[in-house]
Formats: sequence, C-alpha cells, structure tokens
Amino acid sequence: MNGEIVWGYSIPSSWVHGQVIVGFDAQVLPDNHVLITISGSGIYEIDRSGNLVWSESDPKVSHDSDRLSNGNTIYVFGNNDETTDASVKEVDSNGTLVWSWRASDYYSQRYPSSQYSYQGYAHTNAAQRLSDNTTLISLRNFDLTAIVAENGSVVKEYDWNSFGADVWPHEPQVYEDDNTLVVCLQDDSHSVMVEVDRENGSTIRTYENLNLRTTRDADRRPNGNYLIVSVDIGGTIIDDSDDTSVIFEITPQGETVWQLDYKNAPIGHNPGWFFKAQRMKPQASIETD
Repeated sequence: MNGEIVWGYSIPSSWVHGQVIVGFDAQVLPDNHVLITISGSGIYEIDRSGNLVWSESDPKVSHDSDRLSNGNTIYVFGNNDETTDASVKEVDSNGTLVWSWRASDYYSQRYPSSQYSYQGYAHTNAAQRLSDNTTLISLRNFDLTAIVAENGSVVKEYDWNSFGADVWPHEPQVYEDDNTLVVCLQDDSHSVMVEVDRENGSTIRTYENLNLRTTRDADRRPNGNYLIVSVDIGGTIIDDSDDTSVIFEITPQGETVWQLDYKNAPIGHNPGWFFKAQRMKPQASIETD
C-alpha cells in the first residue's frame, strides 16, 4: 500500500512476438497463480516462481481473460478484429474451444463495419460470465454493453450514449450481490465511472473528474469504495508531457483516500502504462517455491 514492489514478473520476449502490447490483463487466481493475457499472443498462467503451468496460444486475443469456476478460460479479441472474428471465446484446460460469440452475427445491420471499424470492428475489451451462465460483453466501438445467453442471443443491452456521443465503455463489471453494474467511460463523457441498476439501467452513481482521461478500469471494493485506473492530465489538456498514469481509490462520495502514481514515466498520447488494477486480499500472501 506504500507503493513498494513486493513481487514482479518480466514478460518473456517470446510471448510478445515482437508486437506492440495493447494492454494486458493479469489476474490473481485462487491458488495464487497469475493468469496473464498478452495481446496478439495468448494467455499464460504462471506460479509465483515464474514457472509456466498453462498456456493457450491465440494471436486473436486481447484486453481480458478470466478463469471460470468450471476451470475453463474465457477471453476476448478486440484489437483490429474483423467481422469474421469471434469476439469472445471459452476454452477448456486442453485448449479446446467450447463456446464462442461473434458480434457481427447480431449487430452487423445495426452497426455496419463501414461505419464501425476503429481499431477493429467491435473492439471488444471485456467479458464476464455471470452466475446464470449468461455473459456480459463490452463492445467499445458500439458504446454498448450486452448480456448474451448460452445460445448467443442478446438478452439485455446497456447503451452508454446518454453519457456522451462517443464514450468508449471499458471493463464493465456486474456485482450480483446487489444487482449493479459499474463501467468506465472515456472521451466525450464527463463521467469517468458510472454505476447503474442492472435490471432497469437507472443511474445509481457517477464519478466526474476533468483532470482524468483514458480511464480503463474501475472496481467496487467490499468496503463500498472504488479502485480506478486512469491518466491524470497534470492540469493541462494541451501539454501531455506531464500526464501521469494513476491508480486510486475513492469513497462513494468521490473523496480520494489512496493513490499510486507512476512517476518519472511521461506517457504523452499513450493510453497509460497502468491498464488494470486488482486489490488483493490480505490472506493472499505471495509465496514462491
């Protein structure tokens, strides 16, 4: 909590394949392993000593992966995806594809590729499997979050255009304990974080901060606070030389109670060196063999 590094892992160059990494996800698993998503390469599970214990090679992966309770892994592809590409895939421990979903199968008429093609067709950036076996999917280019059934049909949508003309939703998360959804919004939206009622979509809470841009992740903590990953513009919109990547925690009233800045690493026009953050439970101690 003081910003001291207590564990780290350097990504092997063989995993990157010489490509520019478009944000990668690192998730701490229940057994204290870490699941790492490398854009354009694949998904890699390591133990705390850095030993590779499982991997799934797939050049059409980006942004997000999750280990499901059934042992399978779900992940998305939203980095220059085409209409023929699967937006979400689920594979078992042997790497066998057991489920997939393609945005163009349900949205090609409403969102034609001729109009929606910035950094990919849908630019899917997150997926979450819910307890009823539906899947929450973030479709950035459509300013849309969808919940789809096992057969792929869309059963619910959250259209974020009421918060701005071009808001690029990122990393939506459903909290099933109280039936809410938290999402990050960008660009034209004044609200960098929005929490809504999952059933009717009514707004419960927004967080506005004009000193931030490119907010990528927001998680609601058990204490009711929110952990947010963003970029602080340093007080100036025109000059980006003083922009800083930040992770911070706010109360429901918007008061900052903790913040970690990435110092001496100016990011310019880049989205930010911090992509996601996960607050670890105290009992999840870091142990190596």
